[in-house]
Formats: sequence, C-alpha cells, structure tokens
Amino acid sequence: MTNSINLNTLSTEERAEVLANVAETLETNAREAFFEGNQQFAAISNGIAQAIFVNLNELATGEAEAAANVLNQASEIITQFKASHPYPMVSMAVH
Repeated sequence: MTNSINLNTLSTEERAEVLANVAETLETNAREAFFEGNQQFAAISNGIAQAIFVNLNELATGEAEAAANVLNQASEIITQFKASHPYPMVSMAVH
C-alpha cells in the first residue's frame, strides 16, 4: 500500500522536508548500489538526489506539479532499487 501526499495541502517547509527526505533516501540507495558494484544505478540515484538538493527551494516554493513530477521520478527509482534489494545492507564495521 502506498501513501499518497497531496503537495498542494503542504506548507513550504513541509514540502521542503518531504523533498529532502526523498533526496536522502536516493543518496543512501546510491551508496549501497555503488558498494554492490552497480555504478550506473548509483550515478542515476545520486544525480537525482543532487538535483533535488540544488533546486530544493524552487521545488518547495514553486508549482506543486513540478515538485510532484520530481517526486514521482524519484519514487520510481527508489521502488526499482527496493525491488531488487529487499534487504538493506548491514554494516559489519566495529565502532
């Protein structure tokens, strides 16, 4: 079951938070993909994440439709990654 967010009902701060969370998820997925040897997926995920971070203010304050399009594209990338990697990578590092 997917949760749907109506960006028109969110404040600017809430939109920015949603976009930043999605970008952080993309960055995490990019790191995992890179360590697994999938450089192409890592580059795509990281590129979208950086584009969101660079344009965060415009996406949060601009038209909700543009932000929704970016979120839909990011969501598709995240869904593809989760489908092929159902179990998150576990760090074996000792701290």
